Amino acid sequence: MPLGTRSASEARISVVVPVFNEEMVLPELCRRLVTTLEKVNSDFEVLLVDDGSSDGTAALADRFCEEDRRFKCVHFSRNFGHQAAVTAGLAYSSGDLTCVMDADLQDPPEVLLSLLAEWEKGNDVVYRIRQDRKKHWVKVARRRIPCGHLRQPSSTIWRSEATSSRGGWRVVAPNEWPSRIDAGTS
Repeated sequence: MPLGTRSASEARISVVVPVFNEEMVLPELCRRLVTTLEKVNSDFEVLLVDDGSSDGTAALADRFCEEDRRFKCVHFSRNFGHQAAVTAGLAYSSGDLTCVMDADLQDPPEVLLSLLAEWEKGNDVVYRIRQDRKKHWVKVARRRIPCGHLRQPSSTIWRSEATSSRGGWRVVAPNEWPSRIDAGTS
């Protein structure tokens, strides 16, 4: 798609959310995700990847899937870690673009709207994290991706400068990861 001609309202959006013992925040997260995504497009999916939670997260995720066909669950038999959950979510996503977010609500679901706006401008990878999870977002910079693991290294990236903070948002067009991450080989 040429730069500037993308429309999130015409794209199927996948949101991957790794969850681990998130029973207390999951209802609020899901409510806010639906509200935010419906402002853009009703054709979306939310993939809740339960990373072996020991509280009621798995049952709650299953309930959301039963109540709303746009929710899907992947359940791990034990805790394999955050990155394994992200990888599984990417492998099962079916959208024209995929967003990855943390479940703890320190990064608000509403931020997705500004990231989708950057994707619409032609950026294949949009990445935004905070310097400190208790502070406001930092300055935005536009760069070229130097990473060899992306299929098209000349793709434009839009991201915030960051320090060693965890958490944040990612939006990735599916052509930016190898064969939708061939399950079990990446």
